[in-house]
Amino acid sequence: MATPTLEFTESQKESIRRLVLFMRLTAGASLFLGVVLVILGICQLFGVGKHDASLAGFLPLIQGAITAVMGAILMTSAADVEFMITTKYSEIHLGNAFENLGVFYKFQLGLASFLIVVGVLQALFSTVTAAIAAAVVLMLVWPALALAGTPPPREEK
Repeated sequence: MATPTLEFTESQKESIRRLVLFMRLTAGASLFLGVVLVILGICQLFGVGKHDASLAGFLPLIQGAITAVMGAILMTSAADVEFMITTKYSEIHLGNAFENLGVFYKFQLGLASFLIVVGVLQALFSTVTAAIAAAVVLMLVWPALALAGTPPPREEK
C-alpha cells in the first residue's frame, strides 16, 4: 500500500521556501564561523601571526568543530524541508526533516548542558580541575543523551 502524499497550498509553499532560506543562511553562517574558528585555533596552536604558540588554541578549534557540525546538521534539515515542496512526497520525508531538526536541537541541548557544567565547575574549582571533571561528565552524559533521542524502529507496511 502506497503512503499517501501530502500537498501544500501556494502560500504554504512560500512560507516553507522562506523557512528553507533562513535555515540555509543560518547553516552557512555556522559553517563559515566554524571554519574561521578552526583556522584561528590552528594559528594559535602553532604560533602563526601575532599569536605565540599556545595550547589555548584548542578552545577555538573545538568551538569551530562544534559550530561546523551544527551547521552541517541544519543544512541537512534544510534539504529535507525543501524536498517536501519540490517533489511529491510521502509522510516519511516530513519525518526525516523533523528527525534532523530533533538531532540539531538535542545537540544544542547537550552542548548547553555541558557548558553549564563547565561554568559551574570553573566557578568552584581551578580551570584544570573543571576541564577534567567536565570531560568525565561529558563521557557519562553524552551517550545517554544520544540514546534518549533515538526514535523507535519504523515498521514496514
